[in-house]
Amino acid sequence: MIGVKHKIIRIIKFFIIMFPRSKNIWIFAGDRGLRFADNSRYMFIYSSRYTDKKCVWLSHNKNIVKEIREMGYTAYLAKEPFGVYYGLRAKWHIFDVSISDSSSFSSIGAYWLNLWHGIPIKNISNMIKPLEKINKKYFLNYVNKEFQYTIFNSFNIVKENMIVANQPRNIVFYISAREKEIYETNDEKKILEKLRSIKRQKGKILGYFPTWRGQGNEKFMNIDDSQKLKEMNKILEKNNTYILTKRHTCSFKEYNHSGYSKQSEKNEETIDSMSNFITMEFNIDLNSVITECDMLISDYSGVIIDYLLMDKPIILYVYDIEIYQKDPGLYYDYNKFQFGHQVFSMDELIQTLKVYFKNETLFSDEFSQDRHILKKKFFDNDECFTPILKVLDQVH
Repeated sequence: MIGVKHKIIRIIKFFIIMFPRSKNIWIFAGDRGLRFADNSRYMFIYSSRYTDKKCVWLSHNKNIVKEIREMGYTAYLAKEPFGVYYGLRAKWHIFDVSISDSSSFSSIGAYWLNLWHGIPIKNISNMIKPLEKINKKYFLNYVNKEFQYTIFNSFNIVKENMIVANQPRNIVFYISAREKEIYETNDEKKILEKLRSIKRQKGKILGYFPTWRGQGNEKFMNIDDSQKLKEMNKILEKNNTYILTKRHTCSFKEYNHSGYSKQSEKNEETIDSMSNFITMEFNIDLNSVITECDMLISDYSGVIIDYLLMDKPIILYVYDIEIYQKDPGLYYDYNKFQFGHQVFSMDELIQTLKVYFKNETLFSDEFSQDRHILKKKFFDNDECFTPILKVLDQVH
């Protein structure tokens, strides 16, 4: 007997013979179909506005579909009739996590482009699904010829299928706030107005965006009680400064990930009780707000590499580096990865912030040259869309 999987493939092949995949239809999706964010969102909005292609966003969440339609773009649920139709008709499925962002079903036989969701610092080898290692029509975008081989072997993609271009989401660093508005959702516009209001009052915004630690129950800033947070909050109040933070996507209940735990929500309740901490919801895209940050505090997250484009100070808060460099492992040696102040405890972080507040310019200038050198190593150019569009148009 023919298995169910083979029957489905036969049906798809028959459909494609009757209705061939069109080079003029592009499917976009992201974050397991549960968010409208990251590289695929920026690529989708740009392509919808500035190309002649039929650009369709597929989602697994009806609220996202509604939101995108209200923005004036085309969107469907992946499993509704029009979603399946366009999924089967599109030449390209473009995503940033895995092909399940759009549809593992309707993408069979299409070309896949993974824009990925950042420049990995941590080892991602175990995150790649076997299915995605064997598709000869799988393309991957990466920012630099020198560093593309960092993840090249993880995906097992042929060399010709690597696209060297800046990340679409990094367009925010090259355009004005007015131009950036076309890439923002209504929820992001609201929080941006809050941040800009703080800055109009001569306030500072420090972004704290840690990476995922595997279990979703990590302590906020690695502290056990709220006393250190209260101490931090007093320092922030004194210096008219706010910490903007967002837990990793995997730690949100909405993401339906094994990494979720209620502890993450409890952490956030404590943070929200502090006057000078601002937390962000699941649907907020990090790059929509990062340009408002006067400094970045992070650990092993790819946001660090993006933030190099700002030439603003970075604090590497790496309290668990000995554990993390063993599992999952790091692609870069943090002993040589010196382009910002490294701290290993909450006390060190507080003391380093005090130094920052004493002379912000001197603090920023200390590693400015190192940041500039590293930026040149990671980013071959400023082009966020053109090299990608060229490949999308050329492949037949």
